[in-house]
Amino acid sequence: MLRHPGAAEPRSFAPRDVPLRFDRAAMPDIDRWVRRRGSRLLFLYGTRDPSVAEHFRPGGPDSRVLWVPGGNHGADLANLSPADRTAAEDTLVRWAGQEYFTHTLGT
Repeated sequence: MLRHPGAAEPRSFAPRDVPLRFDRAAMPDIDRWVRRRGSRLLFLYGTRDPSVAEHFRPGGPDSRVLWVPGGNHGADLANLSPADRTAAEDTLVRWAGQEYFTHTLGT
């Protein structure tokens, strides 16, 4: 951040011809949808990621939140406890269908 000031600004991630306009209602609307209607959602968070101070809490069917102990913003399935990783992988296979993984990964 010190070497490249401004690199993490929103404009750095969007083409110049895309207007950036802050919409105060956007995130509460998304949060409401996740809590009330979102289904088959898997959120993976690290316990040391400051961005999850206000994390999503899915309330729809077949959704869950998993936490990587000591993990940060780059946490992934491989960092989960063995039980949570198995549960997450089983869920993803069920959602995608075993046929997809057999065909795609040859397993």
